[in-house]
Amino acid sequence: MSGFVDRLKSVLSNRDVSDIGQLQWISLDMVRCKAGDEWIRISKTVYDVSARFIESKLGPEDAVIRARGGFIIIFAEPDADAALARIAAVS
Repeated sequence: MSGFVDRLKSVLSNRDVSDIGQLQWISLDMVRCKAGDEWIRISKTVYDVSARFIESKLGPEDAVIRARGGFIIIFAEPDADAALARIAAVS
């Protein structure tokens, strides 16, 4: 966890509150609904694979936080349109 905290601090350091970058949410609700009763058995694998995939699409200054139901993506760049385009590509 300390590696993540260090990465998050790096992303957020030396930035204005208005320049923190873009926060985006990727939900796994659709996967969970499709999995139904199997979700409990496969959820760890789904989260692990999803995290690796998302991280492969992010830049070195971006961060991903696993959260209940999905992931929070923090883009280092402050451009909202660019962040939305990148999140659409990941989704």
